[in-house]
Amino acid sequence: STATEGNGSFYTSQTWYDDYALAATLLNIATNDATYKADADGQLDPTKNGGENGYHYSEFPYNWDGVNHATHVLRGDLKYSQLMTWGSVENYDFGTTLTKLIEKEKTTKGFTFVLQWGSARYNAALQWIGLLYDQKTGSDKYSAWAQGQMDYIFGNSESGIGLMVGYNNISASHPHHRGSSSPAYGNSVENETKNGVKLTQSHILYGALCGGPVDTKGTYNDTATDYIANEVTIDYNAAFVGALASLYLKYGTNDQPIDESTLSEVRSFDVVEPPIETTTTTTTTTTTSTTTTSTTTTTNTLPLPATNIGDIDLDTQIGKIADVVLLGKHVASKITLTGQSLLNANCDTRDPAVNVADLQALIKYMLKQISELPFSG
Repeated sequence: STATEGNGSFYTSQTWYDDYALAATLLNIATNDATYKADADGQLDPTKNGGENGYHYSEFPYNWDGVNHATHVLRGDLKYSQLMTWGSVENYDFGTTLTKLIEKEKTTKGFTFVLQWGSARYNAALQWIGLLYDQKTGSDKYSAWAQGQMDYIFGNSESGIGLMVGYNNISASHPHHRGSSSPAYGNSVENETKNGVKLTQSHILYGALCGGPVDTKGTYNDTATDYIANEVTIDYNAAFVGALASLYLKYGTNDQPIDESTLSEVRSFDVVEPPIETTTTTTTTTTTSTTTTSTTTTTNTLPLPATNIGDIDLDTQIGKIADVVLLGKHVASKITLTGQSLLNANCDTRDPAVNVADLQALIKYMLKQISELPFSG
């Protein structure tokens, strides 16, 4: 595999030269080694590489396929040249190019709208690059604009829904993501609605940036079946985190504590008490003068078969992510497993206590690194 192949047809990359130049630039910043700067110079030279840097890198926001915006601003190349695919060399002013992208198209509430699919991704990328530009030049050309755009992402929008999952009570709660929706949806987002009611997802995918509005009207649907508006991916979050960090550097203060009053990550798995068997025995004793009757009630826990070791949530299935999460929380003292759930948690028989060794064994079983539970070494 090479950097130009990408991930199937969705994330193909037209060249690796821009990635190389950014990597060399970052290494130059980190080490102050001039040889890395020279490496980046070679990749950005408009007379080399047959114009492979491509015109779209300047005419499109920073993204997974073209990262030259970040390279130029980090290097301070605010005026630069590129060889176009048709053979001519075009000169660019970085600020002018960025402003054109920002002003190109907007929603009714001023959100810069680049493309329908993952509109928040491209918006966050423009924010980040604009904030880097202001840091580099000591200006305020884009900072206030970026702050307003981020406010939109967090809910000051046509829909009134924040696009980062798990931030507050107006945040998106139904991202297009199998891990957060299952098993409530039965491993398919198509099962999101049952009897006309939208089901609550099993997990909160904290921090994930949803795709965003799908048109300039600001239309947005918080539903897992809408993979255009509510898809979440690593590249969506990449520049989003950069923009947030840059806004904090610009406007944040040290007296802003982290809000830890968040919901538990697992929302649908309750530890179920084991089944109970109750037997009652009545004994009657008669003597010549009295009759005595005594009743004894015995309550027994019915253990599940040993093959259910690893079934922490008692759904009869062994070694699922839900079981790992519950056991992890128990080991971390966030919850207390009891009854059959605790018995089923003894996944490593080398130690009778339920601890991190059992969690490791369960994870290995889930990853198919071991073939059966309990693990005995």
